[in-house]
Amino acid sequence: MNIVSYQYPELREQFHGYFEGNDTNQMWQFVGEQVKTTSEAKVLKEFGLERARDLIHHADLYNQAENNDMFWKRLDRGFDKIRKTTHDGDKILIVSHGMTIRSVVDRYAPKLDLGKATENGSVTKLIISDDDIQVEYFNNLGEV
Repeated sequence: MNIVSYQYPELREQFHGYFEGNDTNQMWQFVGEQVKTTSEAKVLKEFGLERARDLIHHADLYNQAENNDMFWKRLDRGFDKIRKTTHDGDKILIVSHGMTIRSVVDRYAPKLDLGKATENGSVTKLIISDDDIQVEYFNNLGEV
């Protein structure tokens, strides 16, 4: 088996700007103040992943956090890289942050996103074609 490893920074989690690496609960205090709720779970439930990214961007004191549009432009560049470096039928493994995985599922298979966090070690299967991404399953902890 020939295993080739690449690091695609385009597939990393959202950049949180000022909040990067800080306490998440503190971040949600700042972010949630805009919408009068300071819990990550409540913000995500009431406003969704895409709006939450915009709220983080607006709360960033340095104005560097990615908004939803920036996040997806970066991720789309990563998927385009994958399309250019693979062939039909190739099987590849992408390791990424749980919220990034959940964002992909939320965008391409919203019925599979039940509002639960991505489990550590779970597998999500994507089928990436030239012009589409399909999610076969999400958050699978069983045999794949």
